Amino acid sequence: MDPCSGAQDIMRCDLCDTTAVHMHCGTCLTNLCKSCVGDHISMEESMDHKVVRYQSRKSGSLYMSCASHRARRCGVYCSHCDKPVCSVCLASGDHTGHTVSQLLDVFNSRRGSILKENRDLEDDILPTYEQEALEAKSRMSLLENQHRDRLAYISEHGLKFHKEVENVVTDLKRRVSEAKRQQLETLEKHLAEIYQTISLIRQTVSENAEMLESLELSKSFQQENMNEFKLPPPKYCPSLPQFKPNQIGIEQLSMLFGTLSKTPYNDIITETPTTGATDNSPSTENEYISDLEDPINEPKTTEHHFFNQKHGEAEEHVTDMTESDHEPEVYVPNYRIMNKTKKEIRAPGPSPKLPEADPAPNTRSKLPEVDSAPNTRPKLPEADTAPNTRPKLPETDTAPNTCPKLPKAQSVPPVVKEPHNRDPSQTSLKSVNSSVENFFVEPIILGTMDTDYSMLYNVTGLSCEEIWTSGNGRFMKLYSISQGLLLKKVRTESKNTPTDIAVTNNGDLVYTDGERKTINVLKRDTIEEMIRLKNWKPLNIYSASSGDLLVTMHSDDYKQAKVVRYSGSDEKQTVQFDERGRALYSCNSKIKYVTENENLDICVADQGAKTVVVVNHAGKLKFTYTGHTPAPKNKSYRPYGIATDSRGNILTADDYNQCVHVIDRNGKFLAYIECGLRYPWGLYVDTNDNLLVAEDTKVAKIRYLN
Repeated sequence: MDPCSGAQDIMRCDLCDTTAVHMHCGTCLTNLCKSCVGDHISMEESMDHKVVRYQSRKSGSLYMSCASHRARRCGVYCSHCDKPVCSVCLASGDHTGHTVSQLLDVFNSRRGSILKENRDLEDDILPTYEQEALEAKSRMSLLENQHRDRLAYISEHGLKFHKEVENVVTDLKRRVSEAKRQQLETLEKHLAEIYQTISLIRQTVSENAEMLESLELSKSFQQENMNEFKLPPPKYCPSLPQFKPNQIGIEQLSMLFGTLSKTPYNDIITETPTTGATDNSPSTENEYISDLEDPINEPKTTEHHFFNQKHGEAEEHVTDMTESDHEPEVYVPNYRIMNKTKKEIRAPGPSPKLPEADPAPNTRSKLPEVDSAPNTRPKLPEADTAPNTRPKLPETDTAPNTCPKLPKAQSVPPVVKEPHNRDPSQTSLKSVNSSVENFFVEPIILGTMDTDYSMLYNVTGLSCEEIWTSGNGRFMKLYSISQGLLLKKVRTESKNTPTDIAVTNNGDLVYTDGERKTINVLKRDTIEEMIRLKNWKPLNIYSASSGDLLVTMHSDDYKQAKVVRYSGSDEKQTVQFDERGRALYSCNSKIKYVTENENLDICVADQGAKTVVVVNHAGKLKFTYTGHTPAPKNKSYRPYGIATDSRGNILTADDYNQCVHVIDRNGKFLAYIECGLRYPWGLYVDTNDNLLVAEDTKVAKIRYLN
């Protein structure tokens, strides 16, 4: 019957489509007539058909249609194929030998698992995140209040600082006013005497005039002696008090006012359940709140152990590359960055701690006078004849430290992760007192990265993920340390080997060219000459926190050595002699790595003198360090690279003993870092206090601080 032109039709059987519906299969959700019930059950014998009168039907589980046979409904589940199948699929033999189960049983099992997971989400995980959201809001409010208090404290300290400055100004004004008063009183007395003398002179002139008009001879004999008036009058010229203002230096002013501790701004902590031992780090809410409640407290330290650690040799992956005559000065190879396939879910953690303000005493210091010696640069380091030294290799156009232009990613070896389960026999405690354990941990090599230098000298950081390197070749190379990829390589303007490299606060690369006596900067892939020296050769270079450049250098005749501070191309400070006029640094061409501590001390690793020389920001000698005994290899101390960390510790590479010395800001030995290092040279400490060591042909990344 046509439904559009006729009356409403009755419901008919889904199989024969002719007879009215009398029965209903609750399993297959099929409407049946009485005569088709048997046929329907025989068609799907594997299923538990629940056939009832149509009026007594109830809603039940809805079985899905078979993917291979759309007219059939699935009744069983094949575990081997991991999919529901119908009876026709089973009869076809495609699932012979496979483990099959009732689809409803599998559904009930999975439904139970989902129910359990949902219960866990509702009962455990969701409340944890909701609680963390409440605590994060509370920490935000508390952090806002504490930062406001911290700013108010700094402002209050600034008012005190201004008041002290005003007191100094007021005292100077008082002394000037007192000098003015005394000098004016003296001038007034002197003026009164002059007026009195003028009055006597006028009186004498008047008397002499009367005598000349008189004819009495006796008056001429009464004339007084006028010689006393013929002398010139005395002159009183008071001298003004001289005020010699000292130059105001931002660094010295900052040190006098106070310092601010380094604060990580994204220190999200992932908490994982542990059994047995617990972490000693202050990660609980109470410790976090207590730290915020005291805005001037010292940062807490926790107990950890500081060990030395040997590490195995990483597999060597060095790609030989040749240089093209037409290769551009700056070359960036193409490379691909693979996206992560899994999302890292980080559990909520406490917020970052407030920076610690360390107000300095209200004292005044005079800036050091700048030496007028010429700005010159040191010579490249000479090879030492002692064992374990690095000879300077000859440079050729086909040396393996050049990089051709490739159409695909550069095959620089990736970072090789070092195992954490070291042999205990290769680890020993190398500290002089137990207090070191409070802020050191067992040194762990987080990874190593091979470079294509045959000898690697220098390493410095552009960021936590990218580092600049230089070695025995004319190229300086930028690597991604996490991916082990060569991102860029730059050839020096003179094609000489760079003596040392550094990265400025603006992210520009600077390097010294000892042969040309120049300091150069790489800006936007263009090399510019900043400074050219006369009669001096530059050695090593460091970019200070103020933006200045610290450069060590020696004279052309090797009779002098010094450290010069540059602001741009202007010479601001020279450090060369101590208070007794003795030379601070050895006068030779040996390398003298330089760095600056957090308290603005200038630290130099003088290889020729086998000494670390530390002077304060004014150039006054603080201490020298000549090594510690017993040394790991029982050899004399020979420093190479030098760096400092956020705690003010000074780290120096020791080539002879194949380790890194750690001393505090006052020159006290703390510990050795060994980790199986081979010929450590340049050092760099990144913003996370991870130590990067240029050793042999690779860069090692070491964690050593708590």
